[in-house]
Amino acid sequence: MSIQTREQFIEYCLRRLGKPVINIEIDMSQASDRVDEALQVYREKHYDATENVWVYYKCSEDDVDNGYIEMDQSILTVYKIANLHQFVNTTSGGMFSPQYQVLSYEFNNWQPFDSLDYYIKMLGIQESASLIDGGVGSGIRFDFNKHTKQLKVFAPWDKGTEFVMKVFRCYPEDEVWDDKWLKQYATALLKQQWGENISKFADVQLLGSDD
Repeated sequence: MSIQTREQFIEYCLRRLGKPVINIEIDMSQASDRVDEALQVYREKHYDATENVWVYYKCSEDDVDNGYIEMDQSILTVYKIANLHQFVNTTSGGMFSPQYQVLSYEFNNWQPFDSLDYYIKMLGIQESASLIDGGVGSGIRFDFNKHTKQLKVFAPWDKGTEFVMKVFRCYPEDEVWDDKWLKQYATALLKQQWGENISKFADVQLLGSDD
């Protein structure tokens, strides 16, 4: 049976350790903390934890006031950024082209382009993306802090400015619970926590002991 929720994931790991045959001395809050640690390492180190996609973002008044863009929590790394009008095929009319209008009106913030395959394939956006990959969009300087999730763009921008960004984005939790590596690593962390918990009995003389 595939694992769909955090609760099912924790129960699976505890069963790997022997539950219910063995009493696993771990509080559920401790188990949840260890799972969070496992997820953090999984997202930062494991290839299968992230997807490499272009995402869309339209700047708001709050972004202008802050001086930075508050990125979605699922964004792990930003390594390329371009203005939307630069991303589409500008030879067909620039901001007045069908490509630009479709992207501007059909995309929501942080929506990946691959979820709108129809528009990508029909409007020739893939060709523009390859041009940016080749260096066209690399002129915009930016700084991204993965801890604060703040993106500072060192180029003219204002409310309504539309960016497209090439990012590594983490898959949602409900899509990774059944990953083999994550299950094994989380179980190992729970086992370590269990050992630390029962270490409190290390200096306690058990009944019937000769020592």
